[in-house]
Amino acid sequence: MVGARESARARGWAIVAVALCVSCAHYSPALRASDPQIPSLAYLYGRLYVAARPSALGMDGYQTMGLVIRCADGETYTMRFSKEKGVQAIEIEPSTCALEEIVFTDADGVVKRRAPAPRAWTASHDFAPGRAYYIGDFAGNATWESEWKVVATKFELKWDLTDFDDNYALTTAEMKRTFANLSSLPTEDQTLAPRTRIPGKRRSGAPSASLPGDPMTPERVARIAPYTKRRYATPAECEEACPTGECLPYRGETGPAMTCIVRCKSDRDCPAGLGCNCAQDDGDRCRNIARTPEDAMSGVCLSTERFGERR
Repeated sequence: MVGARESARARGWAIVAVALCVSCAHYSPALRASDPQIPSLAYLYGRLYVAARPSALGMDGYQTMGLVIRCADGETYTMRFSKEKGVQAIEIEPSTCALEEIVFTDADGVVKRRAPAPRAWTASHDFAPGRAYYIGDFAGNATWESEWKVVATKFELKWDLTDFDDNYALTTAEMKRTFANLSSLPTEDQTLAPRTRIPGKRRSGAPSASLPGDPMTPERVARIAPYTKRRYATPAECEEACPTGECLPYRGETGPAMTCIVRCKSDRDCPAGLGCNCAQDDGDRCRNIARTPEDAMSGVCLSTERFGERR
């Protein structure tokens, strides 16, 4: 007899096709907004965003990555990073679980690389039935490069986990709006990663050591926000005005707000009115717009306007 969980997780022929791939990641099906709440299950939710180019012929749509969560009952769940910036959720059997590894897949969903989760990220979490658990907001990049040769073409795939943050209040509010059937569930902050920067991204030294890939903590966003001159009252307003960046929360002098953070390597990566900030002017590529004693703000698009805020 097919149980409630199996029935709820039936998502169509696409899932069946991926399941036939032995080396595929077997990503856990993401919940749809209309899926019913099942009291006997637990729910995990958060933002897992990847910046990636679409692949018209790829079985999985685009190159991405996933968080592999292994539970004491023997079940394993893999949450897929999506090109969509909205909140996603999956359902799981209640158990004690921990983040085990990160998988990196091509546009067909085939695992090309695996990396064990950093030790600080492998703490156990108890997930009880009838509750929803926030696992954090993650972001990454997935790129590929090709080198054309006479006989064959060499393809190189690259992945980078760039950001992690704990936006429990904002993400939970969006989860309840997105998944109305889960809105009555009690929620709990069970971030899989501690509120520290991505391992390997920080270099010791002076503020100028701040890297473009540094995680955007609320404190750092609050420092950078005045220099972006993009301030929004709601996530929806920010998302509409921020198609190429990240909408991140911070607390300003007048209360909670959102700003648009756009990472960059050159001015060409920045929207109109913004320039790519770097420690030293580099011609047309980037410019030394601003810095603070705590943060060089390198590799971030900052406002080049002298007065006012651009909305």
